[in-house]
Amino acid sequence: MKSKKFNYVMLTVLLANIATYPVIGLAENTSEEPKSEKINGDTSTSSQVINGQDNQLESATSDSILTESEMSTQTTSLDETTATTTTDTSEENKEEIEKTRAVINEKLGIKYEAHIQNLGWQKEVNNGELAGTTGRNLALEGLKISLDKTNSDLSGGIEYRSHVRNIGWQNWTSEGQIAGTVGKALPTEAYQIRLTGEIAEKYNIYYRVHTTNLGWLGWAKNGEMSGSEGFAYNVQAIEIKLLEKNETPPTSTETPYVKKTTLNYQAHVQDIGWQSNVSDGKIAGTTGRNKGVEGLKINLSDAAESGNIQYRAHVRNIGWQDWVTGGQLAGTVGKALPTEAYEIKLTGELAKNYDVYYRVHSSNVGWLGWAKNGQSAGTQGFAFKVEAIEVRLIPKYTSAPALGNAFLKSEQVSYQTHVKNIGWQNAVTSGAVAGTTGRNLWVEGLKLSVPNQTISGSIQYKSHIRNIGWQDWVENGQLAGTVGRALPTEAYQIRLTGELSKIYDVYYRVHAQNFGWLGWAKNGQSAGTEGYAYHVEAIQVTLVPKGGSAPGKLGDSFRVKKTSNIITSVPYVSQYAPIYAPWGCAVASMTMLLRSKGVSVDMKYALDNLPMYPADKGGQKGDVYTGAGFGWVITPQSLTQYMKKWYPNVYNITGVTSNGIKNHIIDGNPVLFYGYTSHQKDTVRNHAKVVVGYKDNKFLVYDPLYYSESAGPMSGGKHPKYDRGAKYWVTEKDFNEEFAGRAIVIK
Repeated sequence: MKSKKFNYVMLTVLLANIATYPVIGLAENTSEEPKSEKINGDTSTSSQVINGQDNQLESATSDSILTESEMSTQTTSLDETTATTTTDTSEENKEEIEKTRAVINEKLGIKYEAHIQNLGWQKEVNNGELAGTTGRNLALEGLKISLDKTNSDLSGGIEYRSHVRNIGWQNWTSEGQIAGTVGKALPTEAYQIRLTGEIAEKYNIYYRVHTTNLGWLGWAKNGEMSGSEGFAYNVQAIEIKLLEKNETPPTSTETPYVKKTTLNYQAHVQDIGWQSNVSDGKIAGTTGRNKGVEGLKINLSDAAESGNIQYRAHVRNIGWQDWVTGGQLAGTVGKALPTEAYEIKLTGELAKNYDVYYRVHSSNVGWLGWAKNGQSAGTQGFAFKVEAIEVRLIPKYTSAPALGNAFLKSEQVSYQTHVKNIGWQNAVTSGAVAGTTGRNLWVEGLKLSVPNQTISGSIQYKSHIRNIGWQDWVENGQLAGTVGRALPTEAYQIRLTGELSKIYDVYYRVHAQNFGWLGWAKNGQSAGTEGYAYHVEAIQVTLVPKGGSAPGKLGDSFRVKKTSNIITSVPYVSQYAPIYAPWGCAVASMTMLLRSKGVSVDMKYALDNLPMYPADKGGQKGDVYTGAGFGWVITPQSLTQYMKKWYPNVYNITGVTSNGIKNHIIDGNPVLFYGYTSHQKDTVRNHAKVVVGYKDNKFLVYDPLYYSESAGPMSGGKHPKYDRGAKYWVTEKDFNEEFAGRAIVIK
């Protein structure tokens, strides 16, 4: 019963502490029943007071609740106790009452309120409650904190300050003043709170913040920093607890404060040497100056986590080096070896909390896309040097640069041909010959692709087919041409798309029937022939990085058969002036051909050294100046060999038809032929002339049998049918009456 009696005493103390409340059943009693002024008076009145507190007593523990009989007994006991001042029990109860009152009166309270973005000041909250918001992305901009010392005589107080965006740490403030700002839209990022005086000796102040991207951090205490710095993360909410020194602290006290690790790096640049350090995201190196980065060092500072940064370089003529750690050299110094690519990564706790992003500026390419966490950035296989680099250290789960095409590895084009009588050949790559040469077998179909490509885009191509013309574009391994229809291809066009077209040029050329290898085309130009009915026999294709050298001479990649042509490079040469050689028509005509190719010919020398009969069986018979002993002009074979002393590409085409001559003229190659002269009857073709044009079924002929190129018809010999002037047009029909198949062409 002793414990129950103690509980009853405690209850009496509690009732005494709320003595300011009206006693239920008495304060509101309006009856004329007598009221007891002393507790040892009418016991029924005391019972009424106690029973009037039933609702409050029901919340006590089972050990504290009294039955009616026990309450009656305890009431009686209380009457006896209060009536007798000499008992030991009365003194004991008074001592317990005083101790309990002291504990209650000395308990400190804490209250605080937050100013929130878009909301303003919230309601004041108490010890351990949340001030601010979570899940709404609203910044806590200002904070007020104060202690409730109503029941405490302890000296001291509370001080606090905030770290504000764009301002930093503010000065300490205290007791209900604002830490932070109001009306400036400046979020707070961290807090410090501390106690002073006797309060600091008896209490600990604990606090933690809820911050953008990180959520709730660990509990800080007694002036420690709580929040983040360097990330631009907003404090969104705060909780504060005031605990006595002997009370159990909050459990999670790890990582109350996060400070961003900083990164700096420096580059060793060709012809410059070591540049100054630059910080997170700045350019190390140069752009627009064609100077390679030869070495790189990267350092971290202010790292709160364990771990480090590692990196390595791909060096010209060396390849990938081993990994090095913060502050060490990646690359070389003093060897004039540019770096071509980099890989950078983090280790330890740093790798769990941060991502490292980086990109390089590469020669001939410019800025490549961003790589991260050990990926390759740069080029390999091109001999493109790194000219500049940017590196950024970014906390995980925050906005970061978009990843892109950070690394270019040399691509190769693969292609295969379907050939007449052979079928599909094996695929070849990068400039090898697909098809055949010297076998007169045409290519009927073509497939191209860029296998295992690391760059987005495609290779597209189309073919010009006999009796069909140009087909539509196909790409990436599809068929251009036909199979099984015996239709030769005559020309091709090839192009790149997407990022491939930004990094590479595609070059290609074909081996065409009757022409052989034509010149190189690139990036969608036509390669082959049109209008000749000449088939493609072989093809070569290769990819060349932008700015690289072409695999051969560009131009003359596509020949379209013309219906007319005048070769303006052929000069008119007279056999009479300035050197008078009436029987020197062969030398005058050959000089026109040679000079059309830019060859300088001394007419006097050519006349004096003309092969003569009988020393040369095909030589000219008779003096070129006087005509003495004249029998015939030099033959085409002997004249061809004589012309090769000046120029190699001279050919005896005796037996050619007028249609063949037309094709040579359209191709730009003048033709020397043997015909009639106006000084002879049309029985012996002893006169050399030159065909220089074709149009509308007519040939343009230069006849050297005149003193000047302006000489008109009927100003030469006595045979009017062939006295047509120095330059004249003749119908194909009339030309055929004169021409008997003997001719020479120069190419």
